[in-house]
Amino acid sequence: MLQNPLNMYDVDHHRLDGYCLLYSVNNTHLSPDKSIYQLISYCLRPAEQSLINLSSIVTFDSNFTFSTLREKNISSEQLLSWSASIDLAERYQVFLNDISSSSLTFKKEDLFYSCLWPWFGPLCQFSFDPPDNISFDTIVARNFPPDYVILKDARITCYKHLDCNTSIPCLDWREICNGKIDCVDGSDELNCWQLEINECAENEFRCHNGQCIPAEFFHDTSSNPECLDTTDERLLTGSITTCFKDPTFRCEEHSCRPGYEDFPCGDGSCIVEKTNRCRNKRGQMILSDDLCSKTMECITNAKSFSDNAVREACSTKICPGLICPKSNCPSLYQFPLYPILFGNVRLIYKNQDRQLNAIPIVELPTYVCYDDQHYISQCFPSAIRINDSACHDFDKLGLPMVFIYNQLIIEVQKLFRPCIIVSNETHYCNHSTMYQCQNSTKCISKHRLVDSIQNCPFNDDEMFNQSCSLNDSHRRFTCTIHKNKVCLAPLTILDNIGNCDDKSDEFDTPTNRYYNENFHFERLCDSKQDAIPVSIDGLDETDENGCEHWPCNNTYTRCDGFWSCKDGADEVNCPPSTCPEFEHSCVFPSNASTVSCLPIARAGDGIVDCLGELDERHSPLKNFLGGSERIQNSFFCGNESNKLGFGHNVLCNNQKQCQFGEDEVFCEKNVSSTKLLCNREMSCRNRVENYFCDVIITKNRRRPSLKLRHMPAYPPKLITYETTSITLSSTYRTIQLGQSIPTSNIRYPDSWRCNRGLAILIRLNKSMNVPRCLCPPSYYGDKCEYQNQRVSLTLQIRMTSDWHIPFTFILSLVDNEKNIESKDYIEYWAIRDCDTKFDVYLLYSSRPKNPLKNFSVIIDAFNKLTLKYRASWIFPIQFPFLPVHRLAVRLIVPTSTIGPHENCTPSCIHGHCFTYVNNKNSTFCRCESGWTGLQCNIQYTCDCASDSLCVDNFTCLCPTDRFGPRCYLLQSTCHSEFCKNDGRCVSNDIRRAHSQQKKQYVVVLKSSQEITVNADAFESTYHLIVD
Repeated sequence: MLQNPLNMYDVDHHRLDGYCLLYSVNNTHLSPDKSIYQLISYCLRPAEQSLINLSSIVTFDSNFTFSTLREKNISSEQLLSWSASIDLAERYQVFLNDISSSSLTFKKEDLFYSCLWPWFGPLCQFSFDPPDNISFDTIVARNFPPDYVILKDARITCYKHLDCNTSIPCLDWREICNGKIDCVDGSDELNCWQLEINECAENEFRCHNGQCIPAEFFHDTSSNPECLDTTDERLLTGSITTCFKDPTFRCEEHSCRPGYEDFPCGDGSCIVEKTNRCRNKRGQMILSDDLCSKTMECITNAKSFSDNAVREACSTKICPGLICPKSNCPSLYQFPLYPILFGNVRLIYKNQDRQLNAIPIVELPTYVCYDDQHYISQCFPSAIRINDSACHDFDKLGLPMVFIYNQLIIEVQKLFRPCIIVSNETHYCNHSTMYQCQNSTKCISKHRLVDSIQNCPFNDDEMFNQSCSLNDSHRRFTCTIHKNKVCLAPLTILDNIGNCDDKSDEFDTPTNRYYNENFHFERLCDSKQDAIPVSIDGLDETDENGCEHWPCNNTYTRCDGFWSCKDGADEVNCPPSTCPEFEHSCVFPSNASTVSCLPIARAGDGIVDCLGELDERHSPLKNFLGGSERIQNSFFCGNESNKLGFGHNVLCNNQKQCQFGEDEVFCEKNVSSTKLLCNREMSCRNRVENYFCDVIITKNRRRPSLKLRHMPAYPPKLITYETTSITLSSTYRTIQLGQSIPTSNIRYPDSWRCNRGLAILIRLNKSMNVPRCLCPPSYYGDKCEYQNQRVSLTLQIRMTSDWHIPFTFILSLVDNEKNIESKDYIEYWAIRDCDTKFDVYLLYSSRPKNPLKNFSVIIDAFNKLTLKYRASWIFPIQFPFLPVHRLAVRLIVPTSTIGPHENCTPSCIHGHCFTYVNNKNSTFCRCESGWTGLQCNIQYTCDCASDSLCVDNFTCLCPTDRFGPRCYLLQSTCHSEFCKNDGRCVSNDIRRAHSQQKKQYVVVLKSSQEITVNADAFESTYHLIVD
């Protein structure tokens, strides 16, 4: 038996994909007050040509008939603990209940297979490769190599649903509508003008690419953007660079940010176009193995020359004695062999003898060539022709001096980007939302004006002097540049580049953080201003006024890394400090070689005692800059010569940031490491360096959260009810990305042969196993090598009442005839999930999706306690030419069910007519149980459990104590004896049950009494009173 049960889903009822294991991701460590919840289903998602008949597999493990299991008093819960699939456990429960119907014909001869390690699955036909008897969450985490593992022979994933002749091996979905021509015929940019002219509603934020999201999502969770191009959040490079080991939405469901590193690696990471920094080597696919290419790789440092193996090969084999022979290359040649930019920009070199420098300096090309049909002719006049391409002398392009290969690519990119024209770009220039570039046929969205990215050939889009008169000026940031009033595009806010004269676009202030004025109660008097000042009785009032009687040192602010008190009283005596009580760690300028201690009386007194001003974290300057964690923990120079402060990246880099060198005085001398100070091992740093790294590397502040689970027990004596709790499956336990994973004895089979999936073996018979992969929803194929078309839904819910009532939301992807493509559900409870965002995949029923159909996402809400219908929303899928539809919605649930509409067209035969909450002009038929179809005129047999609700012929809505596809499985943790005095036990969603920590919950009684229930034994239950 497996020590860690693996319960598969979608074994009996799958269509295109099936045999799934669920991985629950809870990202509260990224932004504690904005929890992100996601389930990732790892399934067999084969390409059509590679289907295996899994029902005919020969197995040799022990099996038991349902009849035998019943005789031995085996329960369905026990089968689940033995790695039975959810479908099989439910079939057995139906058998135990002795239920018979035309659709439920389970026999006593049906079999349960008892698998021996390492095999699992309904016929014991699956094993992980390599086998490991550890929990599923650990298997997923170990599937992604740690930072120090170098991926060799890595593969890339491809988007195959667009015919594209491209300069790299295949197209990535992120290269469609990215403003660059990646297919030779420009088909990847064919319909993208529809995004360019798109406008959003007043209560929405327009992403830079034209997508619309709720305005409340702007700058709310920096690590989890909702915009496909990530422009709703500040520029964060750290979360992007770790995408090679992160399977969540923040990496899989975004494209590259405009104007930044915009070549997609295929795993969520982005780099400078076609350089060598993709961990899966997608950027290196342009490099070839011929002698000339290898020579140029050495000369240009296109591969990292700091790598010992590369340096040795270059200096001994390719360029012996550091001299690269002229005979290695022809007289005129292209390097790399593929275009470096936009599918057609090429670098051409003339042959000559070259010396390989110990520190490589980039070799500049002789010519830059391109396909002139894709560029505005005014940009590059008087071109010469080489091999049917337009070419220019590199020396005459006026580019600045560069010393590294990456910078060469960046400068050429800056030159060509403003001049790109794509198919159909000119026919919509007369649209009111478009701006015509001066002296050019090119036009761009007005939202791209003054966005710090040159989009027009002559830069007039960045010199536009009427930005504060644009229709979106209320979304822009107002400041002065060269003393002229300018309204910057939202893209520029908190992008690490100070555009304004006073750099105020980089201050972490309420104006820059939020558009809306709504924030939670716990943010009042937390020493950080969140509200924009409002004039009341002549005074500017914010959320930090009138806080004199609010204690800054309390259970919510204690040891969270942020000084809520001016003197830091809430942070004294907190790990890792070794100072006495009521003293702070401090590095005195007079003794910078050691970490000393500063009495609390000298902290926050307006006099700087410590290097970096870390004893004055509420100084007027820091409060003016926004007073955020990042500002508080920045290193400030004593004479304020660097008014913004700076982070750990520039400490101890042998370059003084402060006028008097305070940032270098404590540093170890003669260090050979080329790594940034805080990227070195702790053992390689002195104690003072470790102190500054610990303070200045800003961790996410643990936000105060006023919730029941933080309340102390009342009364202190607990009333405990004895029970037993059966752990259904360790499959659903959450592992938080970023936590330490043991790396001993880890093997990475075939260097990520499954790309972003999990490597398994399928046992066909006693002597034959075939390698396959369990793929996440974003991919399919035997090796998860193909990128899936999909809808990526982020959902946040707001209840206007019924905060204590759990709800079920059914999410359906449907076509224009309301045929269901796929569906999922979430369990929502306002007092638990108020700030949670749910990330959900919805896939199409065919690959590729049917191009002749229109699709929508429909969301239906039900009261979980009564199973009564509450409301529905509809969201049409716009821009069907996009492979990934990124949909972000915020639902406001009405206080009661919206009554039926008078009539629908066509009429509802066995149902009632309703309207959608977000579209009162659109009606639909809500069918009675047993009926489906647009008019509720197609009958089906409902095989849901008797106390559940048939929503349609595919969906059963379960009561609080049951789960499973047909709601026959019992939530044993919620038995009838547990809740007393008219209380009601509400089970958590079984798929996320083990991601909840054990907590205590107050049960409010009808008689106004209160008791506290010890819920330590109940990982997945909550306790309510139902009036």
